[in-house]
Amino acid sequence: MKVSNRPGAMPGFWRNYWSRNRITISLGVVTCIFLADSLQLGRASAWVPRSILLTTLSLIVLLLGRELRGQSAGAGVTAIPDTKGIVSIVPALGWIGAMLMMVWLLGVSMGLMLFCFGYLRWYANESWSMSGVLACSLGLFIQGVFGLLFKMPLYQGVLSALT
Repeated sequence: MKVSNRPGAMPGFWRNYWSRNRITISLGVVTCIFLADSLQLGRASAWVPRSILLTTLSLIVLLLGRELRGQSAGAGVTAIPDTKGIVSIVPALGWIGAMLMMVWLLGVSMGLMLFCFGYLRWYANESWSMSGVLACSLGLFIQGVFGLLFKMPLYQGVLSALT
């Protein structure tokens, strides 16, 4: 293994591992920070965020472990080289921004339903009927779990004040 003489330089294996997995490692660090922050929550209100964060962290560790053992994350799937680089992030950021805008304007249920429909129809190229069924199912699931089961009021959006 060739080691650089520069102070603070990583050996070749770890440098390649970092360059291939820097987003996953960064997501793991952010998840650990959120998990540490959730420790200050009360016992009753902490089980949902902690369970989500622990699941996310365990999947990240599993992914990094498989990569470290030499198995690719998509074992058996032909890898397509990323030729776009940073340009491929722009549509994802646009869709995330659109989702946040819809939730802010229309509320959680309607915003997520409309986002789900738009994403499935125009980005994933699903049919109109499949997009509609999945979006309505998402809305019913959100209202059923949070509205009926947990009896939690969901954010209604700024446009609800106009009606």
